[in-house]
Amino acid sequence: MRQRGFALLIVLWSLALLALIGTRLTAAGRTETQIAINLRANATAEALADGAVHQAIFHHIDRSERHWPADGLPRSLSVPGASIDVRILPPDEDHPTVAQTHVRGLDGYRHAVHHHYLVALAQDAENRDQVR
Repeated sequence: MRQRGFALLIVLWSLALLALIGTRLTAAGRTETQIAINLRANATAEALADGAVHQAIFHHIDRSERHWPADGLPRSLSVPGASIDVRILPPDEDHPTVAQTHVRGLDGYRHAVHHHYLVALAQDAENRDQVR
């Protein structure tokens, strides 16, 4: 009788240990899934912000009526699932011309702020205009 009681105790402890291991694996899987979701959302926000900066560069060097001056005013760009505000900040004594972007609307509220220096491209465009 004592042997059966001891065997039952071993089986119960083994089940408890397996349940604990299963719980830990499930928790680790959820954590890893959330990390992957966050990494994907951040990569998407970064790609959208980079695209918005390239759009700002295009409009900044464009000399038609679509030109965006470096005035710091926000300009909105829309893509499916997100909206992007782009500002081209004027240069000051410490910083050259900078594009600043804010991305909203990816899985709730996520944002990316990118500062890209536009001064070289703007000077390039001005030099091309002077040659013409």
